[in-house]
Amino acid sequence: MSAAGAAASLVFLITFALAQWVAILVRQRSSQRPPPFRVPLFPVVPVVGGLACIGLAVFQGVAVPSAGIITVIWLSIGGVLFLALFARRARVMDASSTAFDPELVTLRGRSPLVLVPVANPQNAEAMITLADALVPADIGRVLMQTVAVAPANWQPDDDPAPIEKSQAVLRELLRASVKAGIRVETLTTVAPQPMEEIARVARLHRCESVLLGLSDISDDSHGTQLESLLGTLDANVVVLRSRKDWCLVDVRKILVPIAGRGGHEHLRAQLLGSLLRSTNREVTFLRVLPNSARPDDVRLAKRDLRRLADDEVREQCNVEVAQSDDPLATVVERADESNLLILGVQRHGRRKKLFGGFTRQVAQRTSCPIIVMSRRR
Repeated sequence: MSAAGAAASLVFLITFALAQWVAILVRQRSSQRPPPFRVPLFPVVPVVGGLACIGLAVFQGVAVPSAGIITVIWLSIGGVLFLALFARRARVMDASSTAFDPELVTLRGRSPLVLVPVANPQNAEAMITLADALVPADIGRVLMQTVAVAPANWQPDDDPAPIEKSQAVLRELLRASVKAGIRVETLTTVAPQPMEEIARVARLHRCESVLLGLSDISDDSHGTQLESLLGTLDANVVVLRSRKDWCLVDVRKILVPIAGRGGHEHLRAQLLGSLLRSTNREVTFLRVLPNSARPDDVRLAKRDLRRLADDEVREQCNVEVAQSDDPLATVVERADESNLLILGVQRHGRRKKLFGGFTRQVAQRTSCPIIVMSRRR
């Protein structure tokens, strides 16, 4: 019993030492919204308090060796249980929390960067507003990239068209960013292969996410080349398929079909939280079961879907479990009644297609704007 009591004391000392360290980090990183209480004589008090806790913990571990062994076993068991049972759900809830309160990202010392290659100036404003929803400008960076596509032996004086085209896109980007009130950075490069240049810049700047705009999701050679290239990126990939002059601020009804857990739940939670933080929107989580599903299966599916929705969205949202032997038709029908459709896909490896058959068929059968999300490998 004495060893167990000493182990509990050792755990408390470690916890108090971590609390002192967190107090230092919060004080240093709370530049935009200072905490309501500030420790006097900073950083002397938290440093002395942390060192004292560590010193007492070391003394406790040396004086009662069995307490140290018990502490290691307790912490190891707790870590294994957390990773096995709660890690994924905690990550989703953490993403939702940071979406509703972006300063939490700053407090953790992160400054995420999203790369937004733009070739068509018509959807510049939609891409900028979506990028800001993924990474708010006050806690991260949005890097807009334009590529002047030119051959290797290009002579600018003889062929100014690549420069003129990239300048037109850049002007629209600056206009759209000022109009939306969103601060962005711009980067213009010259390359014969724009897809390879996008991947190079993403790797060079260690981008957390890459946001792309497509006019269509199809099986053409351009789309296949793009998907193969994105398969080599170690970054989250978000693809927007929208019509001309579509604006994210006009979205009121969002449909989120759920078929399983693909590992991108935290990305979806982050996006939904950002969208709901600024404007009231109606979010519907939809799952389609076959007509042969039993009532108990429907009830369990609805319970799991409600739990997932509560983890991802803090505010009240709709949960619907539909029964149909044609899930594609059901999703398309509901998408036509919505302003935005959010789909998640998995990347299984390099040189693999990003968009599966279901995503392609949905895109071909509905005109509803679509956001496709895929987490980094």
